[in-house]
Amino acid sequence: MFAVGATCTACGTEYGLGRIYRCELCNSPLDIRYDYGKISRGAFDPAGGSRAEGMWTHRELLPVAPEYIVSLGEGRTPLLRCPRLGERLGLASLWVKDETRQPTGSFKDRPLSVAVSKAKELGAKTVVTASSGNAAAAMSAYAARAGLRAVVLVAADTPPGKLLQMCAAGARVVRVTGSVSNSIGMAKAATKTFNWYNVTTTFENPYSVEGDKTVAYEIAAELGWRAPDWIVVPTGSGPLPAGIWKGFGEMQQFGLVAALPKMVVAQAAGCAPIADAFRSGGDIVTPWPAPQTVASGINDPLVGYSEDGTYTLKIVRKSGGAAVAVSDEEILRVTRLMVGTEGLYAEPTAGTAAACAVELLRRGTIGPDDEVVVVSTGHGLKQPFVGTEELEALPEIAPSLDALAALSLDN
Repeated sequence: MFAVGATCTACGTEYGLGRIYRCELCNSPLDIRYDYGKISRGAFDPAGGSRAEGMWTHRELLPVAPEYIVSLGEGRTPLLRCPRLGERLGLASLWVKDETRQPTGSFKDRPLSVAVSKAKELGAKTVVTASSGNAAAAMSAYAARAGLRAVVLVAADTPPGKLLQMCAAGARVVRVTGSVSNSIGMAKAATKTFNWYNVTTTFENPYSVEGDKTVAYEIAAELGWRAPDWIVVPTGSGPLPAGIWKGFGEMQQFGLVAALPKMVVAQAAGCAPIADAFRSGGDIVTPWPAPQTVASGINDPLVGYSEDGTYTLKIVRKSGGAAVAVSDEEILRVTRLMVGTEGLYAEPTAGTAAACAVELLRRGTIGPDDEVVVVSTGHGLKQPFVGTEELEALPEIAPSLDALAALSLDN
């Protein structure tokens, strides 16, 4: 393992490795440091190890000793060119990084594999997370794999599909009233009171963000070791865009990519603290009042940890990117287009990325010939967007070809 410590992303205070969470002086996110002089260029290549190793092919770039790795085969998800979807959206070079193929159906398997592995390395017996759903489902699975007790604190309106995953894995699931920020505050307090290890993925656990870096390595390799013009990421607090940005920065440092991508934070109009700060030209993100959106995975008002949003905004500006929000109606429209044109069944949170790419195209920020990668973060089975009224409208016929022909399905 080549991780050597952590540094505050705001004030620069340095910390050793251990049960570290946030900066004790300013509450800002911590960034894991490595001895890059000891890391080989080959550590970045997804093809450098076996497919069974998944993202742990990059173990030199991850902060866990190899003997403690807890894996379900996460990583190595496809980067799919989507010409039919791109044509409908007005984008000539559109790619989807399909994280719905992960073991529990979302990108959260990457950070939770790292965080639970670190929990095992640190001797934790119980892990706790607060989540809007996907991270909790992933943590429950990885804790089961590691033989650790799992306590999950989720927002009361978490979609049933995600709750079922947690329960099936044997986690102790507790629904907390109000937004996900309430659950996050509870997890932080419980960590101190009960000596649990907190693996919440809102930058609360700095090790988990390192798993998100591996998305960057895979994108760059698939594109022939270069960055696309834009990477659009559904975002609550921002560890995924931050991790992707860090991964590309590491590759540039090693001479593997020449340029860096512009990062886009994609949010819903009903909960858009980062996009709102970007629009107003500010540098500080403030909590969002009364969050409400169909994109439950990013329905995060950042109450009590708005420093996370501020850090993410800083990355967006440094990359020359953007933060933008779109309506629930547009999110659902584009999510339907993803499956209807390319067969990619994603939850509304995932569809937010493509919807925001369209909005930036409309504004002239993204050009029609720019190369755009959108990250599809969670599977549609996590939060189905087809209503019961559509199911009730499905025809039912007798087992007869005449009856089938009468439906005129060729028209």
